[in-house]
Amino acid sequence: MVFDDFPQYRIPPLENYIRMIELLSGKPPVAITINTQNLTKEEALEWARRIESETGILTRVPFYQGVEDIARLIATRAKELGEVRASEPAGAEVL
Repeated sequence: MVFDDFPQYRIPPLENYIRMIELLSGKPPVAITINTQNLTKEEALEWARRIESETGILTRVPFYQGVEDIARLIATRAKELGEVRASEPAGAEVL
């Protein structure tokens, strides 16, 4: 796979991005999302299943699956870490 408009540059392996996030934040990624450009619905969903299986990280295709479960997971983890107080209004609402 290559970057759009830059076919001479290959996209690095996903594992590199995961390690980079862990190094910069000190925490593993909460979720991975799939860009559906040039993918059928079935292909995108299969990529999501495969990536989640291989990485153990929640992986979704927002265009088809939405991001409610990702938002809930972020809110839950933030509360567990004490980064959001229950009485504090959230910056975004999950409907």
